[in-house]
Amino acid sequence: MIGKVRLYDYRCFRREAPATLEFSKGFTSFVGPNNSGKSALIRFPYEMRNVIAGIADQMTQGTWTNLANQKGWNVSHGLYEPAEILCERNYPECSIDFEPTLSEGEQVLSVAKMRVTFDQTASFYCVTLFDSNGSELPPLNQGASQTDNRLTVGSAVYTVGPLRKFLQFLRDIQYVGPFRNAINEGAGTHFDAYIGTGFIAQWNQWKTGPNRSQNRAIQEVTEDVKRLIGADSLEISATADGKSLQVVVDRRPHKLQELGAGFSQMVLILANALIKKPSMIVIDEPELHLHPSLQNEFLTTLANYSAHGVMFATHSIGLARQAADQCFTVQRQGQGSTVRPYQRTPQLAEFLGSLGIAGLQELGWNTILLVEGVNDVRTAQALLRLYDKDHCTVVLPLGGDAMANGKRDEELSEVKRLAGTDGKVFALVDSEREMAGGPALKARQRFSDSCDMLEIKVCITERRAIENYLTQQSLDVNGGQEARLFGGESAVLP
Repeated sequence: MIGKVRLYDYRCFRREAPATLEFSKGFTSFVGPNNSGKSALIRFPYEMRNVIAGIADQMTQGTWTNLANQKGWNVSHGLYEPAEILCERNYPECSIDFEPTLSEGEQVLSVAKMRVTFDQTASFYCVTLFDSNGSELPPLNQGASQTDNRLTVGSAVYTVGPLRKFLQFLRDIQYVGPFRNAINEGAGTHFDAYIGTGFIAQWNQWKTGPNRSQNRAIQEVTEDVKRLIGADSLEISATADGKSLQVVVDRRPHKLQELGAGFSQMVLILANALIKKPSMIVIDEPELHLHPSLQNEFLTTLANYSAHGVMFATHSIGLARQAADQCFTVQRQGQGSTVRPYQRTPQLAEFLGSLGIAGLQELGWNTILLVEGVNDVRTAQALLRLYDKDHCTVVLPLGGDAMANGKRDEELSEVKRLAGTDGKVFALVDSEREMAGGPALKARQRFSDSCDMLEIKVCITERRAIENYLTQQSLDVNGGQEARLFGGESAVLP
């Protein structure tokens, strides 16, 4: 993990249940119904970029004492009104905690947490630092000084390198909003994306300009889009008037606006990511305008354009579980919103119903497959894809021992009810056998008995776990592709 951010009284996230954003390499998803707060949550890096960049610059320049003046810093976060970030309550106490991940050697005398606290108009803020023990450091204007990555406060010397790197990481995140249209009158930006004629001019400059690395980069984007749409050949160039893109697909010319929003979106997002070279890409509703068969592949391709991966908000539980290494749910609770790990979401069936899972039957989804853990979701999806069953099956993780233990009959019956009279529910869990031919773990056997009682067909693996079904030879021959299907683990037969 790169670090965490905790939000207190920030928009719809109240201090009684602060939202936590965990930034890790790979894919992180937030899934929830409309108006749950997921878009506000992932928009945080964009809204707070000027604040984050200003603090990071002060750290780099060694002028930390400016952070502790009497009034605090003036807020400049690009909003129409600074108070937009405040929770809608009488006396919000909006603050944000930044916690870099510290290595074992950095945990002694490091600045382990930085708290940014806003006034009641969100027009000014001040900064408080904490050490690894959670103790507050003295104000920086009381004789503090900084040299390189060392902050001296009184007689103590603290390491600030991890915090500075985390802030620089947050500053360099690219945010992609939910509305994406490459063709717009005039040059402009939509959040972090060039759009309209400005985007077209940028594309033309990179494609035809003298910089060979930019020429090759545009060709890379073109090749990725060609692969995503399944074309044999693709050429994308600016029109003579600079108002659109001329697209030649399999030797047939089209204007960009003639090809639909899905194609335009892929070109726009990949090209902008290529130009910005972000630390991470945060995207709202990546499934927009894309067929389900393209959504996961688009996210995987997008991750290649960032240094650390992709964070996204979605309405699609299938995409959230299939693509993400870690998945969180966002739900309204009273006057605020709550963020939880997917596997710890209470009343799971009710939550899935709010996402419209039950209504998916109308679109051809008629099966729910329960798998044991988070890493098993993409494995199951890959296997279903081999048999052309992935577009009619929703794969849901049980959260390991949290539900696969024979003590969750009520929750399982709710999932069965969710499937409806015509739906089917299956389960696939690891046996966790201690030896070949030995008995399955008692909790797994009890889970099997519960499934039998509820008429849920269950398969308990013959081997200890799913990853034991691949040999090292198959991994070597296929360049590790199977390992990626199994959550990135090395899968070796005993």
